[in-house]
Amino acid sequence: MKILNRLRFPVFFWFALTMLTFSVLAADMTMPCSICGTSIPFEPNTDYCHGYRVVCPNCGESYAPRHSWLEASRIPATCTAAGTVNYTCSVCNETKSEPLAALGHDWQVTDRKDATCTAPGFIDSVCLRCGREATSERPPLAEDHTWTETSRTSATCTTAGTVNYTCFVCNETKSEPLAALDHAWDETSRTPASCLTAGSILYTCTRCSETKTETIPQFGTSHIWTVSGQTAATCTTPGRTGYTCSRCGEVKQETSPALDHDWQETSRKNATCTTPGSIHYDCSRCDETKTETIPKLAEDHTWTETARTEPTCTASGSADYRCSTCHETKTESLSALDHDWAQSGHTDPTCTAPGSTAYTCSRCGFSRSENLPALGSGHAWAETSRTETEIHYTCSTCGETKREPIKAPSDMTMGSLLEKITAVFSTVLDWTGTVAATIAANPMLLLCVVLGFIGTGVLLFKRFLRL
Repeated sequence: MKILNRLRFPVFFWFALTMLTFSVLAADMTMPCSICGTSIPFEPNTDYCHGYRVVCPNCGESYAPRHSWLEASRIPATCTAAGTVNYTCSVCNETKSEPLAALGHDWQVTDRKDATCTAPGFIDSVCLRCGREATSERPPLAEDHTWTETSRTSATCTTAGTVNYTCFVCNETKSEPLAALDHAWDETSRTPASCLTAGSILYTCTRCSETKTETIPQFGTSHIWTVSGQTAATCTTPGRTGYTCSRCGEVKQETSPALDHDWQETSRKNATCTTPGSIHYDCSRCDETKTETIPKLAEDHTWTETARTEPTCTASGSADYRCSTCHETKTESLSALDHDWAQSGHTDPTCTAPGSTAYTCSRCGFSRSENLPALGSGHAWAETSRTETEIHYTCSTCGETKREPIKAPSDMTMGSLLEKITAVFSTVLDWTGTVAATIAANPMLLLCVVLGFIGTGVLLFKRFLRL
């Protein structure tokens, strides 16, 4: 605190000296910058204290503070009068005032009547701020309405209609009545009057379909009948006589009973034991016909055989019968007996020759033979025994036997060599199908088999050369 008290006088002295310097320099409008020595012009500017702004253009040093305005007082604006706001600078105590514009009325409509084409309107309003009331007149929109039809209820024969209009300028509406049309009657049907009954005329309105009936008085109390036509009675239809009243035109009809048929028998078919008979009649008046049935004589015929032809093995026979009650006849067919075959001979087939079986009919002696096919296309020889000089063979299919001599080796010929080669290949072919898949799956095995066949062929060829 002692230090502050000692510095208080120098600070006040510095501030007073600075203010005096600004006042003196303001007269010359320039001052030297205390930092860089550049001559600084004074710029009039009311946003700064004392009305001037001093800024060094070289180093940017400022020597005047900006105003710090605080609102001191206010006169609020009203709807019709302007207001004021007063400010004081907190640095230099300079003051200023700023006006506030009048607010204007904030009108709210309280009542309204729109103007029409022929009558004026108005708008009543009140200011929400000051409570002032005002009325605004609205002149008529036109000299007269411009009506446009908007809807119509058509008039009928008995009720009036209405046409509704709206003015397209002011939207006012009006309605005009339409007078009822009355009925437009048109005759749709007529019942003529007669001597005993009144007539009538029916009318219908062409617009609304309503109807009405008018009565025609009757002509008298009884008819004056005159015959107008006649139809004679037949066997099945009654006769008719037509009458017409000469005064009112009414008609009536009287009938006479039918005559019934006058039947006359024209033909007859007698009944039998199993079929009924009939009698045919014709009507002598109208040519109508009818047939009456005669019941059959019994439930079935009583047949007696009168003749017979016996059947054979190949031809059919017959038997003739006659009914002892109705004398009807009939013939029945007797089926052929067919042959009664019995075996009369037999030859067994072999592998190379067919056989046969002979049959004879025991009734008529007719014979026939059935061929039995050979057992195969050749013998299936199998060796059964062997000696030093021959080989014995038996066919496994038909049992036939044969013998073949054994030839010495020196006697081998080309034919015997080929027969042996054929036997070898036949044996090989029996197992070829079994090992074919194994050989095809192993290329090395296939190569060995081929080489083996080649070697076998070479050996056989050498043997052939020795012969």
